[in-house]
Formats: sequence, structure tokens, C-alpha cells
Amino acid sequence: MPGPQNTPASVRAALAAGADGAEIDVRRTADGGLVCIHDPVVESRAVVTLSVAQLVALGVSTFAEVLAAGAGGRLVIEVKNAPNEPDYAPDALAARLLLAALQDRIGPPGQAPRDVLISSFDRRVCDAARDAGWPTGLLTAPWRELDSGAAAAIAAGYQELHAHVSAFTGTRMRRRLPAALAQWQAARLRVAAWTVTTPSQALALRAAGLDAVICDDPAGIVAALAAGEGGNGSRPSLPGLKAELSARMWQLERTRRRRAARRARR
Repeated sequence: MPGPQNTPASVRAALAAGADGAEIDVRRTADGGLVCIHDPVVESRAVVTLSVAQLVALGVSTFAEVLAAGAGGRLVIEVKNAPNEPDYAPDALAARLLLAALQDRIGPPGQAPRDVLISSFDRRVCDAARDAGWPTGLLTAPWRELDSGAAAAIAAGYQELHAHVSAFTGTRMRRRLPAALAQWQAARLRVAAWTVTTPSQALALRAAGLDAVICDDPAGIVAALAAGEGGNGSRPSLPGLKAELSARMWQLERTRRRRAARRARR
């Protein structure tokens, strides 16, 4: 999303740019509230150790604020509950807090006047959302086999699979992706890719039959999809997408190593 992520302004900007909706990240607080922030730590302090008021003072948006800003568009709510992070709860407490907040603010699932989907990497979160009647999406990690994620989502009764963009680029998957997508869509599973960073990626995935993409530049992606051509004039393709992703992943790995080296020197 344009600007700082997980804020009312960024959600409104994404919708204004023509996006169908926005994806936000939700974490729980020390006092049982919900805020929208991607990382588990803010200014060297774990989000879960701070109150809503303390986090707002640090510039973090509340879930209620971001939910209100997303009125008029689809809202995908990713619940953060990773075992290696300080706010992890084996009982998926954040999911239960979210379900209560949604019930209170927009009504019960099936009757709510908003298009909301709850997603997570944590199957316990997804199961809680599904059991409560909310549309649910399973997030899968980079390089996880697309077939595996789709099979798990269909078996569990989830409505969507949100797979990392790298999952679409393997040689075998590239050849059979359109047929696989058609099969999964026939099973009522929508498939989206995260995080799509360039127009050429979005165009290649749309050509293969993908249902949606999750991106950081909705204005650029929407414009490219409307125009139907890549940003550099080349014809988008899944092999080209693999080469582009490989370069991008190496850049990210190099940045990660540099940051780790700087931390080690401190």
C-alpha cells in the first residue's frame, strides 16, 4: 500500500488508487486490544508488552481506525501469530480477540455489510475464523509447494490460498499452472499471490489465470493491468517472473546479511 503500511491513510489511498481492497496486519496488545502493525517489535519493545494507548503514542494505528478506513472496499485481515515471535499464543488468542471485535463493530458473519476475509500462516487462526463463519485464507511461506498449500486449504474448507509469489515460478508448476488454477477454482478456492512488486509480475500471473495479487503499489499495478502491458514494454511471462524474483530474493538476502553484520558489530 502507498505510504506507511497499516494506517487509515494507506488503506484509503489503496482504495482511491483502484484496488479492490487492502490487506492489513493485526497484533494483540498487553491490554487485550488490537493494533495494525507488521513487525512484532516497535522501538525495541514487543508490541504485546504495550497497551493500545502506548502504541498509539508511538504512531501505531488501532484496528478500529483501520477497519473504518476500509469501508467501501474489501479488507483482508492477516492475524499475526508466529511461534518465533513474542506475541505467539498457542490458543490463537489474537484470533479470538479479532472475532469479537468484528462481531461488535460490523456484525456477525453472513450478515455483516462488509467484505472481510481473515488470513494467517497459523492454521489455528484460520480454523477459528472458519468455525466462526468468516471467510478464511491460508497464507503459505516462500517456496512452499503450491499444490501442498492448495490441498491443505481445500481440505480445511478455507475460501482462499495466499501463496508467496515464488511458488508460481517452478518449472513444473509453470507448465501446469493454468490447469491447476482451473481445478482449484472449480473446488471454490480462490488463489492470490503475495507480495507482487512489479507490473510485469502481476501481468504474468493474471495471464496464467490467478484470481488476485497482493502488492505494495496498487496504483502502478492497477494501471498496468488496465493497460495490459509490462512496465518495460516486454511481454510478461512466468519464466521471466522467475528470473526477476531470483534477482529480488538475492537482493533481499544481501540486505539481510548486511543488517545482521551491523548488529553483530554493535
